[in-house]
Amino acid sequence: PEWICELVASYLGRLLFVASQSGDIKEIPLKLKRDRTGEEVIAEAANSAPQRFLELLLPLMTTIMETHADRSHGPPWRDRVWGHGVIALKDGLDNRFLAGLESFLCWVAANDPDQFRAYASALRESQFATMQNLLLRSYAAASNLFADEAIEYLLEDPKKRFSIGYVSTSSVHAVEQLVGAVTPFCSSEHFNSLEQAVLDYYPERERGADRRRLWGLSQLRLLMNLEPSRLSERGVRRLQELLRKFEDPGLLEPRGVEGGRVVSPIPESSAGKMNDEEWLGAINHYSSDSSSDEPGKFLVGGARELSQFLEAQTHQDPLRFANLVHRIPDDSDSSYFEAILRGLVGADIDMETVVQACLRCHRIPGHPLGRWVTRPLVHFAGSQLPNDALEMVAWYATKHLDPDPVTVSSDVTYYQGGQENQRYDPIMVGINSVRGSAAGSIARLLAPDDRYLSFFEPHLKLMVKDPSDATRACVAEALLGVLRHSRDLAVELFVELCDADERLLATHYFEDFLKYAIPTHFTQLEPILSRMMKSEDEAVATSGALWGCYASLTVEEALPLATQCSSGSKPQRLGAAEVYAANLKLSVHRSVSEEMLVTLFSDP
Repeated sequence: PEWICELVASYLGRLLFVASQSGDIKEIPLKLKRDRTGEEVIAEAANSAPQRFLELLLPLMTTIMETHADRSHGPPWRDRVWGHGVIALKDGLDNRFLAGLESFLCWVAANDPDQFRAYASALRESQFATMQNLLLRSYAAASNLFADEAIEYLLEDPKKRFSIGYVSTSSVHAVEQLVGAVTPFCSSEHFNSLEQAVLDYYPERERGADRRRLWGLSQLRLLMNLEPSRLSERGVRRLQELLRKFEDPGLLEPRGVEGGRVVSPIPESSAGKMNDEEWLGAINHYSSDSSSDEPGKFLVGGARELSQFLEAQTHQDPLRFANLVHRIPDDSDSSYFEAILRGLVGADIDMETVVQACLRCHRIPGHPLGRWVTRPLVHFAGSQLPNDALEMVAWYATKHLDPDPVTVSSDVTYYQGGQENQRYDPIMVGINSVRGSAAGSIARLLAPDDRYLSFFEPHLKLMVKDPSDATRACVAEALLGVLRHSRDLAVELFVELCDADERLLATHYFEDFLKYAIPTHFTQLEPILSRMMKSEDEAVATSGALWGCYASLTVEEALPLATQCSSGSKPQRLGAAEVYAANLKLSVHRSVSEEMLVTLFSDP
């Protein structure tokens, strides 16, 4: 068993070393949870050679906790590997390590008190919730020996120590078990001090005017675990008061991690029958988008969930809710305004009603609805929108502070194979920002004809200089609309827009613009293509080669670019191959495509 402990420690140490060398330290929790190959062996080693297991594994586990600690709140810190504290789970090496340590510490506490005190001293000093959770359970396993010491530990900092335990609907599960175990054996002095601390305990999750219904729940669960025969008159009276307040016995049962779909506080069937006054009352009552903390209302949401029904109702009766939006107070949750604006997109009602609804939302202090407030207007691209509506769109496209180029990255997070990754995707970031969304609205207003071009031209000259890549990615779509009506102006603006991160040049709208503008404006665009082809970013270089070769099919001046690409770098050759493969079946381009592709058949 000792050798197995050494092998396990070597495995864990190598995992840490490889992760530190590759910078992939965040993958350790996932690897430990998924690795089940040695679970039974590790469990046997922990039981057969527990002291060696502790000596070798505890330092390595502490290192992992340090690299994966959530320090957004004060200590004790939870970690991403063992922070859940649910030792009863069986799957995964992470839980086997934790279960092995718990088993050993509980055994030592019951059989070698002096040795355990040495371990307990180190655990008490730890800044990690996992270690302190182990201490609670070890104290409980030998409650007759360590009753007073355990209570002293809790009373050092009741606010923090009472909150150590499982991540669940109760934050005091592990403490409840300890309190129930030690209070029959502790001294009267220690019992009285603990009872007083419990009577004074109201955690943050129960504070605030909107959480009064929860006030005292954690206190009740602790009081119920104190030895009942030793409770003071005040303790008994408070216990009876809380039992009357919390009549639902389910609230007093230990509950593990739970989940499910958060539902609206008002059922859909009822929401569909509500009149205007009832909607206004509901909007006022459900003024937050957070889920309910009320007992018995787990997974019942608030404004966000109710607003989904409001959006559906707006789709069904847009005229009614376009008028109702004027009666919703400014300080109402923004989810309700957003729901009505989304419901008005494409609505078949008169333009003036929609315009006034959008302008009303625009007047809300702080302009929180910028992502949605311009979108209903694009339905009237073929009509003549009033100037105040156009000014509003232009304001959001040029003046709003979102996205902030300093704090808003153009990288997006995605998950593949259970792993977290990032990719450069300025269009995705842009369409989910205010200025980017407004640029998209301008693109749709410009697409049908040139009636709005003269109005937006000065604003577009500002938009192409936007400091955010995410916004510029969406401005390129607006320039596609300009290209339909004024090619010279569009290319002039596009050249200025390209004075940005070169990765931006390989995004969707930039490539679309090159495709349509190259046949008539190759000379102005050639420097951009050359810059792309020389890029160290392979995706940009491939895109530049692709459009350079595409240009050579119709523009004689572009032939040198095609020659350069067919024998250039790997990204350039790849771009050339894609163009000529795509054009092989077109008779007008067949001969040149054949000639170029043959030279690429033996490409390494």
